[in-house]
Amino acid sequence: MNSLKRIGFLVAWALIGAVIGLAFAWAQVSGLLIRWQNLGRPPENSVEIIAANARAVWIETASGKIYISSLEGGWRQAEGYVPQGERASGELPVRRRPKPLEDAVDSYTSTQSAGGEIIYSLYTIRADGSVYLWQDWPKPSDRNNLLIAPVLSTILFSWLALVIAGYRGFVKKVQERKKPGTVAEEILRLPRGTRW
Repeated sequence: MNSLKRIGFLVAWALIGAVIGLAFAWAQVSGLLIRWQNLGRPPENSVEIIAANARAVWIETASGKIYISSLEGGWRQAEGYVPQGERASGELPVRRRPKPLEDAVDSYTSTQSAGGEIIYSLYTIRADGSVYLWQDWPKPSDRNNLLIAPVLSTILFSWLALVIAGYRGFVKKVQERKKPGTVAEEILRLPRGTRW
């Protein structure tokens, strides 16, 4: 591989790395990598979400009973205090939005501050009574990923290109010698200080 082809090969791999890194960072910053989490179904058919926060959701069933589920999973009948949340429009005040679930019966949004970060939660009941959660807590550092991921990916792909180019050069030298034997035998026969 002559020098010009080698430089073109390295530049092409570096550009591929930058594009892949940028695509990954954009997907992360835009919320595409955040998935809906299935919280299961309460023992009775879910009718309405009464209240929710970043850690739990309270559901009213067709019989009027209230059930609670925490993010750890499992439903139990609520006893005592049930927080009264303000019914929101179902819209999240952030740019990142989940893909809407089909056959949604009821939705509830919750915005909560925790440790200096804002946690956005969207709970949804589907027609089969199962409850889903989409949760996001954007950080200021997320925007840095738009710079860091492409740079790291470019470095990784450039390194891979160097390894591939070096290996190809090594194989070519071995083939030029035209001596029979395995690749390991050929490596042992190369004089010290041989450059690929």
